[in-house]
Amino acid sequence: MSYEGFDVDTETVREAAGFLRVLGGDFAEIAGYVEEADPDWWMWGGTGLLMAQQYEIAAGHIRIILDKFDPAVQGIAARIEDSCAEYEDADGQSADDLCGAGEESTYV
Repeated sequence: MSYEGFDVDTETVREAAGFLRVLGGDFAEIAGYVEEADPDWWMWGGTGLLMAQQYEIAAGHIRIILDKFDPAVQGIAARIEDSCAEYEDADGQSADDLCGAGEESTYV
């Protein structure tokens, strides 16, 4: 079994980061729908008022969480893209170092 080294296809990884960015926008859209779907308290009627209070508390927590998804996913995508750039820089530097490895040799 031969070892062919370590390689990362940064284009594929960047493409995945792009899909994450789109997904973040979907979370923002869902958060908007949740905000619109919140009924007024009087819609519950007299018998549903106890349930309305619990629903409002739970819906508030869900809105807070959904509002955090888009910025979080955008941050993850940015970190992935930064990692790709750093990998490419390190890989290029290593290649340059290897290519110039014998040039400064004092051996004759």
